[in-house]
Formats: sequence, structure tokens, C-alpha cells
Amino acid sequence: MKLKAKFLYGCWLIAVVLLCSNAAFAQRTITGTITDAQSKEPLIGANILVVGTSIGGISDIDGTYSLQIPAGATELEFSYTGYTAQRIAIGASNVIDVLLQAGEVLDEIVVIGYGTVKKEDATGAVNAISSKNFNKGAIVSPDQLITGKVAGVQITSNSGEPGGQTSVRIRGGTSVNASNEPLYVIDGVPIDNAPHNPGGFSSGRNPLNFLNPNDIETFTVLKDASATAIYGSRGANGVIIITTKKGKAGERSRLTYDGYYNTAEFAGEPDVFGEQDFRNLVTFKAPERLAILGNNDTNWFDEVTQTASGQSHNLGFTGGGENMGYRLSAGYQSLEGVVRASKTERTNFSLNYNHSLFDSRLNINANIKGSFTKDQYDPNVGASASSFDPTQAVYDPTNTAFGGYFEYPLPQSPRNPVSFIEQQEDFGKSFRNIGNLEFDYKFNDFVPGLTAKLNLGYDINNGERKRFQPTTLSRPPFTNYTGELRRENFTRLNTLLDAYLNYNRSFGSDHRLDFTAGYSYQNFYNEYPSFRAFDLTTDIFGSNSTAPATEFEAFNSVVENRLISFFGRANYSFQDKYLLTVTVRRDGSTRFGENNRWGTFPSAAFAWRIMQEDFAESLSSTFSDLKLRLGYGITGNQEIGDFRYLPTYSFERCEGTVSIWE
Repeated sequence: MKLKAKFLYGCWLIAVVLLCSNAAFAQRTITGTITDAQSKEPLIGANILVVGTSIGGISDIDGTYSLQIPAGATELEFSYTGYTAQRIAIGASNVIDVLLQAGEVLDEIVVIGYGTVKKEDATGAVNAISSKNFNKGAIVSPDQLITGKVAGVQITSNSGEPGGQTSVRIRGGTSVNASNEPLYVIDGVPIDNAPHNPGGFSSGRNPLNFLNPNDIETFTVLKDASATAIYGSRGANGVIIITTKKGKAGERSRLTYDGYYNTAEFAGEPDVFGEQDFRNLVTFKAPERLAILGNNDTNWFDEVTQTASGQSHNLGFTGGGENMGYRLSAGYQSLEGVVRASKTERTNFSLNYNHSLFDSRLNINANIKGSFTKDQYDPNVGASASSFDPTQAVYDPTNTAFGGYFEYPLPQSPRNPVSFIEQQEDFGKSFRNIGNLEFDYKFNDFVPGLTAKLNLGYDINNGERKRFQPTTLSRPPFTNYTGELRRENFTRLNTLLDAYLNYNRSFGSDHRLDFTAGYSYQNFYNEYPSFRAFDLTTDIFGSNSTAPATEFEAFNSVVENRLISFFGRANYSFQDKYLLTVTVRRDGSTRFGENNRWGTFPSAAFAWRIMQEDFAESLSSTFSDLKLRLGYGITGNQEIGDFRYLPTYSFERCEGTVSIWE
């Protein structure tokens, strides 16, 4: 029995040793140093990936690394930005030192309509601005990132309120009656940048407010007709293509935070009359009105402005596996305006996911971006604050007709600006969600160089604006103003389908052809329910009254338009010196009459890369690049509004007769 027990105990010890040995062999620790092959300097932050898994690590400040690898792993992949990636088989040794070779300088790629091109091969007027060159600061709308950064692009604010409308002009305006704003394309989805409700009071906000500036990777501005003709009837005012940040395959996971707190105030006040100067002016111009002046010294500009504060917080999570990359982000921003009663608040999120399948023949890219925005609107009191009587006080408790605010009983006099700020309520809120799903399949096994692309996109935007003006608010004609309660909702849906083929092939060392042909379908649905109550015989929202309004207006406007297009582009390069681009687009828009709904928009451009010529070697000390370009194109502008092609009639009475005008 004792011998048997000893035998069993010995077997148990052997089993434990074998298990420990297997565990040791099941998971090994590989260490080593990653250095530059030429300089022998350590590479900090180089990536190490166990091929076939998502297990990886990075090198430290000395270029060293330590990585635990699972059983069955056969290869490690080492990569570093600007260097050629290297795969090394895992052998018996637990130490693997790596020398990485610096790779070739990557060509700068710029995004153009329905494709990309190397910057030096662009034949049109194209400017690309990346995130490292963006403007910094408390930025609400993405267009502020490139203000002053692109020649020929003028960006101006139409108001001082945060999130207010801006005007973007690329090489000036092109139309008197139609829109002069450029076309915006976000991750391949052209958006409708028209106001929420043309002619309605819910219009006027910046169409890019929903997009978090922190999520943007690049802006590409297409300026001349040869570059924008690929967008046909929407290219007359230029095109701004926005691409957002994405995760990359093999990229290590990173969590980033960006935030700030800021204050803002006017750098200087307008030069207006003070109390004594105003009194002197009245004495000289209208001495009969001296008796109605007050005894105060009110700075109306100070009364309507404030030291504004703001904050912004953004989180981003980026990473990738062997064949996929992802990026998640969330942000919050709140900014006050320097004019009291103006504010914007935005909460946003975004998701990008890209995946390569079937040995990178099929690439899938998905984008989703959403934003909740709340706005308090500036009542636009700048003019009255600059011209109102500084001898009067802000408040007059005896003037109950105007809510206890001082007002002059003269129709031609300006209104009390503080009364507008404190009595009017004007708020808006909206939700916008834009996204797309792209499929890219390479037919290299059948037709080398041929790629099929499909882009399915959408843009959903809905919200409302509410404004209340009580009966005590002074409005011309001030004697009969009965107040107003107004609400406008909007729902806008933009759906997109793009399908096109691309053929890119080199023939020998001298010839290269890049050909694209496709079809586009985009539908816009807009609905504007509106409600207005007026003739509020009393302040129905006041503490002493529940009297209803005696008159109402309510209507629901539904507008739908559609754009169907066929397009093609051919780029030809000879010896990388002589470049030729030809494009054509055929657009059909429901915004035009039945007899004029289709238009053709061709373009052609030629470029000569002079620095590639042998005789230009002497110019290399003066020019980094020198190119001669010649372009021609026809573009259109369909932003004329809906149903404007229909004849309209209005009645006009003149000396007892009625005239009809078309």
C-alpha cells in the first residue's frame, strides 16, 4: 500500500510539472528593441502586433518592448509611421530585435468629387487643409476652422451670436437671386444647406453647426469650374468637401480628451453720445424737446452686453485590429453670446467603423454623426442700443403699458433694447443625424484596376423654434401691438444613392489612366408645420390673466425635390508631366420646369508639371513645385427655391382699378 501511494504521488508530481511546462509553453514573453536601420536610433511608440490576433503593444522611450504571446502564434508584425512594416517569424528565441527601414515619402492625397487624386496630379484649383493647420479657439461651426486659410475663400459672420449664420464665398458670388453658398459634402454625402424654412422665422442658423469641429480631419475646397463641374447643377458656388477622422487597421487603442473654458467680451465699444453730448445735440437741433429728456446717464451698449462664458469637452476613442479600424467620439459645448439672451448648446456623438474583407478586395466604411442643439436667439438690438436716448432710465415703474420699461410715445423713435431682451422669449432646438455606408470592391482577379463603389447615405434634421412676445413689448405701431405666440417645426430628410465604377491602370512607365463613371440619386423631403397666435388682448402668459388669443394661423407646408445624375471623369497622365482631365455630368432637377429639367455640365483641364522637365533642374532652388494649369467648365446653380419656375400672380389696387402682375 505504501509503495502504491508513493507511485501515485510521483505520478501526481509529474502531471503537475507537465502542466506547468505546458502553461509556460502556452504563453511566452517576447522582448526586444526596435531601431532605425540607418541611424540606429530607438523608435518610440512603434507598434507590435501578433499576426492573426488583436494582441499588441508599443515600444517605450528606449525603443524596447515586452509582449506576451499566446500558444500557436507564428508571426509578429512591427510597424511605425513613415517606415516599411516588417513581419518576423517567432522562433525558439524569446528576444527579437528589429531594424525598420524608412519607407518612401507618401504622396499627399486630396479628396475630389467621387474619388481622390495625388496633390501634384490635380488639374483644377483645389486646396486641402488638414487638422494640423486648423484655426484654434472657441469654435462653434466647422467653417471657422479654415477662416483666412484658403486663398479666394471669404468667410464672414452675419451676426455676433454664437452659432449664427455665416456667409462663405468662394471667388465671390455668382447669382443675384439664387443662393451663393457653396455645396458641402460630408464623408461623401452632399447636404442641403438651405435655411430650415425659407422665408420663415425658423431660418438663419448655420447649416454646419451640428458637426463637431474636433471630429474633422480635412477640408478640401474645389474652386474653379473644371474642378466643380463634376457636381453639375450645384457647382457654381464652389464645393467644400469635409472628411472626418477614422480609425486605422492595426492602430493601438487610444483615448483622447480635448476641452477648454473661455470668456469673451467686446474689444471696444462703439463711439456713441453720452448723456451730456446728447443733451448738447438736442439743445442745438431741437431745443423744444429738452423738457422730455431725463436726468440719467445710461450706457445702453453696456446694458445689452455681457462678459460671455463658454466651455467645450470632447472624448475620442480610436483603435483598430488586423483588418479593421474604429473611432468613437462624444462632445459637449456651451457658449454664451456677448449680447445678452444669446446662447448655443450642443451635444454630439459620432461613430466610424471600417473593415477590409477577402484579402482587402472588399472594403466597408460606415459613418454615423448625430447632434442635439439648443439655441437662444439674439433679439438684434444693436441698432437701438446705439441710438436710444442715454438720458433716460432703463425702467419706468409707472409705464405699465410697456411692462415697466421706459419707452418714448413716438412711432419713429427706437425701441428700448433692454425691454426686447428681457420680455421676448425666443428659443430653438434641433436634432440632426447624418450617416452613410460605403462598399468598395476591387475586381483585381478579373479586371485589374477595376473597382465598384456604392454609397448609401442619409441626412435627417428636425426641430422647432418658439417665440413669445407679450402685449407689453413695444413694437411699431406701438399703440396697437397685441402680442404674438409663434411656433414653427421642421422635418427634413435627405436620402442618397451613389453607384459608380472606377478604372485605374498604368500602361508601361509613361501612361496612366483613371476613369470614373456613375449614377447618383438624391431626394429631399421637407415639412414645415407652423402655428401662430396673435391679437392677445392681454398677456396670456402673465400672472393675472388666462385669456385666450382671439386669432390663429396654422398651416403645414410640404416640399419635395429630387436630383438624378449621370457623371463621368477621365484623368490621363503622360510621364507624370502632362495631365489631362475631362468630366461631364448630366443633371435632372425637379426645381426647374418640365421643359428645362435636364442640363449637361462638361469641363476640361490641362496641367503641365514644369518641374518634371530636365531643363527645370536649375529652378529647384527657387521652386518646390511649378505647374501650369488651363481649365474650362460649365456649372449650374439649382438653389433657386422650390416651385420658382411656376408663374405667380399678385393683385395691386391703384386709383380704384385692379392690376394683375406676373
